[in-house]
Amino acid sequence: MKCYWLKRGMFWTLKNETIYYYFNDSKNKTGISCDDSKKLFNLLELLKKPISLENIIKNNPYNSIESLNTALSFLLEKGFIYYENEEKYESVYEKRLANYIGKFPKCNYYKYKKMLQIFLHV
Repeated sequence: MKCYWLKRGMFWTLKNETIYYYFNDSKNKTGISCDDSKKLFNLLELLKKPISLENIIKNNPYNSIESLNTALSFLLEKGFIYYENEEKYESVYEKRLANYIGKFPKCNYYKYKKMLQIFLHV
């Protein structure tokens, strides 16, 4: 089953109505401003673990499904979340590598892994 989940390599915080995400150093701190930062931040908190759309809808921090879909589309487009089957890690090293790659928006460890498997015919 496909799930949504937040990229684990990023650190998120809500401060003064702005949502910030950090990479390894604070020089790369970037903010997201929106109409209701608290609702978006609550959605990010919900997405910390893989979760199906049905369960997101049950815990929807927004007033409508349309607003939720807009927020999910924005997060997907910016590369902040995944929407695919959750994959299991083969080792602790693979998990660390996925977390490292996951700290960069638009970089997707799972897609790189699939392309590498195709290239190597694994």
